[in-house]
Amino acid sequence: ANPMFIAMRLRDACPVGGGIGAACTALLLITCGSAFTPAPAMAGTVSREAFFDELDRHDHTRWEISHGWSNGRGYGCSWRADRVIFDDGRMDLVLDEGRGRDHDLSCGEYRTHDSYGYGRFEVSMKAARGSGIVNAFFIYTGPPFGDPWHETTIEILGRDTTQVQFTYFIDGVPTSTTIDLGFDAAEGFHTYAIDWQPDSISWYIDSKLAHVDEGGAQPIPSTPGRIFAHVWNGEGLEDWTGDFQWSGEPYGVAYDWIRYTPSPAAE
Repeated sequence: ANPMFIAMRLRDACPVGGGIGAACTALLLITCGSAFTPAPAMAGTVSREAFFDELDRHDHTRWEISHGWSNGRGYGCSWRADRVIFDDGRMDLVLDEGRGRDHDLSCGEYRTHDSYGYGRFEVSMKAARGSGIVNAFFIYTGPPFGDPWHETTIEILGRDTTQVQFTYFIDGVPTSTTIDLGFDAAEGFHTYAIDWQPDSISWYIDSKLAHVDEGGAQPIPSTPGRIFAHVWNGEGLEDWTGDFQWSGEPYGVAYDWIRYTPSPAAE
C-alpha cells in the first residue's frame, strides 16, 4: 500500500496522542471511517527553558489539565479535571467512574501549554496495574496544533507491568519496540527518560540505556511537541491492551516529578 495513504488512514483511525503503537495498526484493520477527535488546540510557543517540576501542585503557567473531551475511537474514558490529583508531593492521574463527555468512565491527562524540542525528557512514575489500562508519558504534536503527527512515547500496559513499550511516530506511522524491565513498574517509582536528538532517540530506565533508534525504519521526529502524561483504558484494542473490565475500584498512575533538559540542537 502507498505509505502516504497508510499514514492518512492511521491519522483518521487513531486518537490524538497516547502513542498507541500497534494499536493504530489494529485500528486501521478494524475501520476505514474517521474516528479522529482532536483535542482543543490552545495557543502555545516553543520553549527552550529547562525545568524540573516536583508535581506537588498544579503549575498553571506551564501545564494544562485536560477536561471536557475524549480522544475518540480506542479510548474508553473521557478527560476530566478532577481525575488529576495533587497530594502528598506527587500527581496521581486516575481512571474512575463518573461520566465524561462520551463515556461512563473518566480519566486524567496533564499536558504542557508550550512545545519542547530536542533534549532529555524524564519522569519518575509508578504505573497502574490492570488489563486494558495504558500508562503513558510522551511528546506529541499533530494536526490539532497545525503540525504533522510527530510523537515519541513511553507506555506501560497494565496487563503486564514488567514491560515497557517505546514508540515514535512520523505522520502517524509507528515504529515500536518492547523491553523487559526486570522489575514490576506497578510496585514502585522508577525513572524513565527519552533523549531526543536530530539523528536518534535513546530511551533510558533508571538512568541506564535501554534502547536506541537511529531512524532506520523511518526518519526521527523533528517537530517540537507538547509533553503529555495520562492514563486511559482501551476500547476495541484488546489484542494490544488486553480486555478491560471495570473492577469497581479506581486505577491510578502516580508521577513524582517531570524534568526537561534542552540539548544544543534545540537552539
